Amino acid sequence: MQKRNNKIIFMRRMLVALWSSLVISAACAETPLWTFDPLTATTVSVPANGSAIVQYRVTNQSSRPHTLIMQPIQGIAQITTGLGVCGNPFVLSGKNSCILFLQINGSQLNSPIVDGPVVCQQGSTNQCYRPSSANNLKISRTYAFQLSYLRH
Repeated sequence: MQKRNNKIIFMRRMLVALWSSLVISAACAETPLWTFDPLTATTVSVPANGSAIVQYRVTNQSSRPHTLIMQPIQGIAQITTGLGVCGNPFVLSGKNSCILFLQINGSQLNSPIVDGPVVCQQGSTNQCYRPSSANNLKISRTYAFQLSYLRH
């Protein structure tokens, strides 16, 4: 009887330990090392013959520096010069930030963009972060019509 009780206690402790490690892992996985705060609208309609700008403040949430690089997106160019603007790649010291400055070119958009931008630790595709789903890019292309043929 005593062996059975010890076995039950051992199994319960193992289950608690396993469950605790899963909760801790999930909590750590939800804390990004760098975050994105939109400085402009992230839902944009761009004319086929025009462009638009989207900006995010990227902040390194850790205490150690990270060298980061944005994954390329068709139709979007990263502007890399200017005061406080993120380069390509860019180094963020602990708790520092820079502005990710994106220029959307309507003529280069092949399809709507509904994700990103994605910024990764340089040399690693396993350590990548993007804005929250509410702040992801949502870019569509509109067509500029000439109405002169309707004026007869």
